Amino acid sequence: MEKISRTKIVDLLKRRDFGAMVNVKGWVRTRRGSKQVNFIALNDGSTINNVQIVVDLANFDEEMLKQITTGACISVNGELTESIGSGQAAEVQARGIEVLGTCDNTYPLQKKGHTMEFLREIAHLRPRTNTFGAVFRIRHNMAIAIHKFFHERGFFYFHTPIITASDCEGAGQMFQVTTKNLYDLKKDENGAIIYDDDFFGKQASLTVSGQLEGELAATALGAIYTFGPTFRAENSNTPRHLAEFWMIEPEVAFNDITDNMDLAEDFIKYCVQWALDNCYDDVKFLNDMFDKGLIERLQGVLKEEFVRLPYTEGIKILEEAVVKGHKFEFPVYWGVDLASEHERYLVEEHFKRPVILTDYPKEIKAFYMKQNEDGKTVRAMDVLFPKIGEIIGGSEREADYDKLMTRIQELGHALSVEEIQELVETHIILQGAPETAKRYIRYRFTRNLVRESNTTDNKILSLIERNNEEAKQENYVDWSTGKPEIKEAKSLIPATSVKGAISHRTAYHWNRLTKHFVDATEIEPDANKGEKPDEAQKPAEPTKSDSKKDETPASKPSEPAKPAEPSKPAETPSETPAAQDTGALSLLTSVWSTYSEDDKFPAAGGDAEHSVDGAPGSFDVSNADSLTYQLTFPSADVSLIDGAASLVHMMNLNTFTCGAFHVSDAGNVSTVAADIRSAVQGKQWMCGFPERLVILTSGQYVVSVYGNESLVNTFRDKFVAAHSGASTVYDEAIGA
Repeated sequence: MEKISRTKIVDLLKRRDFGAMVNVKGWVRTRRGSKQVNFIALNDGSTINNVQIVVDLANFDEEMLKQITTGACISVNGELTESIGSGQAAEVQARGIEVLGTCDNTYPLQKKGHTMEFLREIAHLRPRTNTFGAVFRIRHNMAIAIHKFFHERGFFYFHTPIITASDCEGAGQMFQVTTKNLYDLKKDENGAIIYDDDFFGKQASLTVSGQLEGELAATALGAIYTFGPTFRAENSNTPRHLAEFWMIEPEVAFNDITDNMDLAEDFIKYCVQWALDNCYDDVKFLNDMFDKGLIERLQGVLKEEFVRLPYTEGIKILEEAVVKGHKFEFPVYWGVDLASEHERYLVEEHFKRPVILTDYPKEIKAFYMKQNEDGKTVRAMDVLFPKIGEIIGGSEREADYDKLMTRIQELGHALSVEEIQELVETHIILQGAPETAKRYIRYRFTRNLVRESNTTDNKILSLIERNNEEAKQENYVDWSTGKPEIKEAKSLIPATSVKGAISHRTAYHWNRLTKHFVDATEIEPDANKGEKPDEAQKPAEPTKSDSKKDETPASKPSEPAKPAEPSKPAETPSETPAAQDTGALSLLTSVWSTYSEDDKFPAAGGDAEHSVDGAPGSFDVSNADSLTYQLTFPSADVSLIDGAASLVHMMNLNTFTCGAFHVSDAGNVSTVAADIRSAVQGKQWMCGFPERLVILTSGQYVVSVYGNESLVNTFRDKFVAAHSGASTVYDEAIGA
């Protein structure tokens, strides 16, 4: 075949020099025709459009033509001619064909519709599809538009580190980067990983944001922008929470909030116009196949000015919508961090154009944002876009050092117990100590009793250090030597002076000091039989916890002090005291028993008094706070149930939490189900974002399960299979 320089199909379709000899190469999309002539649709990826190759069968070898099937790669020499058919202006009359690669009948991308789930199974081929090709070409053009926009406005492209020791403002969980042997990590006496022999000599991670370095550059260069990969190790697989994505971060010295809003609006309009000018065919394909109003919506963005709306006015609009009967899954009130549904209502239904929301409450924004004169709001802005919600976020920064430090101190003292515990848990995991993390999480579950009894660490310390007046009158534990020594006393800490939860906490501190962290599953029965521990080294046996104050037994000061005994491992399921109702537990157990070992995940069940590992456990329904805290059960509905059980992911409740609840009156089943849904959808999540919520019913039982979509779907399917009368009441994304 004659050697002719290749012409890309995108350029060929623009040519009108009919009669010229051309060469095109690409992959066959389809082949059709009659006994005399065939028509080949050829695509080379340069455009979503195919070029039609007209083949006179009399001029070509039949055996060679048999190799030209969907997916085959060919090179064609031919004459560029004006097309007589509709759909294209030019086509190629083939004069020579060379088969560069063949495809048999197993080639999966045939001329039919394919689901995204199917394409995920053939990831190596999906870039050849129209959908992925269109997206990739648009992404390329958006990258060009981004650079061109900022360059034309005097910004400097600034490369911020991808590997860093900074977590910026704590924008997300980080992926660690290390050269250390993960199978042989050296640790110090406290169990912390030693990074001295690591590549950087300290802990390093993939960046979550280039903001900090960008701010420094802006104070030198005036205006910079970053455009590069960022990473978030968040437990989510939704399109809004990707583990890896590219982010644009402009930083400008001397900009106020109005300048920021102007820049954001100009930027969006520039990129939209560029897409319509340079990617119209690809945008039209997405418009025709996925979103019929896409082009109209993009054109509308260009025509009108963006609405600039203070947060307070936005809340009033949403509240008025609720009064008029509009249903939101998440509540609306001043101070709430708006959900996507709220943002989209403002953009798509109320204003019907993009909105820039400004002047947010300071409590829901970063500490460095400049406060307004009212002392309650800050100069933050979010650009809300049709069909998306928030697309850009920014703010005017606080330049007053004293105000910054004051705000930092305010926030530093505002951490809740749960937030502090999440930080500790995360740090343990990041240090590469999953077993320690597991034990700490179990400890968190049981320590919920402390919060329920409104007992603080200060009160605990007052008992340990003997500056609590009530304890002084009876007995106390001296910790000054590193060992617990009972002074003036008949027991460890009398139940009359402190609730059982405190003694649990005391035992925890002693176990920590003496390295007696043990798991019930790690000790064989009678493993220490025949051994007599050193009396001086034995931790004192903690007083039994009792959540009901009026049932706390009185101490017996007249009794002689008993020798301290080693702390016992956690109770096994057979030793666990029975809860009020066993039906809920049986319900979950019947489902969990159908899991194969490969399907199972690190699980725990029950409340503090009925805690078990690796299986569901019973829940005391009189413990309303625990039901709400651990299972997101609405506190107002506690009186409607008389039995409960739970199964949760041991490492993260937001990965998988399942609660089964027996409703005492069958007429309240639907009410309980609906209230659970509202509680889960309205919850402010920490340490990972659950993806899916499923609520099922079986007779008078309501079962809620939320977390990772795959884990939730597996449980749902197994539950329905195990209980023929079960029905799915709700099955929906969380926060969608």
